[in-house]
Amino acid sequence: MKKAIRICLVVAIVVNTFLLALFIKKEQLFSSVILSFSLGFSLSACIYTLIEEQSYDS
Repeated sequence: MKKAIRICLVVAIVVNTFLLALFIKKEQLFSSVILSFSLGFSLSACIYTLIEEQSYDS
């Protein structure tokens, strides 16, 4: 299960970084702000899930 969370984390970072670079290139600041918010949300969701998993293990 932890492997799935790591994959989710990596995919979220890669996809959001790629899209962020794309938007910055096109100088769409508004879109890149929304994107960084979505990255933050997906990261915190993954981290929360990771913490939940570890609390079940102990």
